[in-house]
Amino acid sequence: MKRFLKMVISMFLVVVILIVVVAGRFYYSVYASEYNCSVTKDSVDVNATNRLRIGTYNVHSLNYGKEDLESFVNDIKDLQLDIICLQEVDQNAIHSGNFDMVASMAKEAGYPYYHFYSTMWILNGYYGIGILSKYPITNVSSQLMPNSLFREPRVLTKTVIEYGQTLLNIYNTHVAYDSYHDIQLDFI
Repeated sequence: MKRFLKMVISMFLVVVILIVVVAGRFYYSVYASEYNCSVTKDSVDVNATNRLRIGTYNVHSLNYGKEDLESFVNDIKDLQLDIICLQEVDQNAIHSGNFDMVASMAKEAGYPYYHFYSTMWILNGYYGIGILSKYPITNVSSQLMPNSLFREPRVLTKTVIEYGQTLLNIYNTHVAYDSYHDIQLDFI
């Protein structure tokens, strides 16, 4: 009888944990589904050459956390990018060293403007995509993309950047690698 009771209690705890995890996933998916905000900016002179270099970089949560930050900064400085769209970044997550990855990248690589888009909650932090810019960010928004119920949420982000007298719309995403890949591309 005691054995049966222990089994029932164990099953109950597993169900409670699953409910908390699934509820958390839905809560933060809805939270990340769509938002807009205005960002204050300072005036920046556009480079006299009118050259603008934009790139994308999947940082894989920096693999080794803060230890990999120096490697990232060296890569970015070599590329001489003005705007960088980032994928797989964390904010205060245990598995990557519990620090604000996008803010640290911006500071260390010399990008005065940045934004982190949360796509999901992971333990004590968040996971998502981000952007670094040498030019003022004036507005940010994101929209949840189609995806399976139990897969990592995916968003399409829009960042408005002031480049001289021109407002640039920069879009960033991290599409799925499975059957939802084509569905998400059609959505974009």
